[in-house]
Amino acid sequence: MNLTVSSSPSLNNSRTEKVTPIETEWALRNRDWIEGNIKKMDEATNGQVAYVYVSNTAYQGHENFKRYFFPQANKKALIIDERFNHASQLTHYFIDLIKRPHQASWSW
Repeated sequence: MNLTVSSSPSLNNSRTEKVTPIETEWALRNRDWIEGNIKKMDEATNGQVAYVYVSNTAYQGHENFKRYFFPQANKKALIIDERFNHASQLTHYFIDLIKRPHQASWSW
């Protein structure tokens, strides 16, 4: 699908963009909300506190935890946000990961 866009009501200086419609934008809005919370936490704490949102403790929550925890694992504190959490299956897994000591790193 092509969409014509312009900064004015006329077609002068317009451009055509190819867009791919999606069925729902919920996942995009949720990801934006999470990324915004990470940015707010980073600014409010001078980069000292990590923010991780866990939507549930089933598969998707597990994936989100890994996506957001490991890049921030070096911070002094961690806030795990479980608002709107719809399951409670792997909470012990998150606690186990947090308690593990750092053992090795790879660097290129």
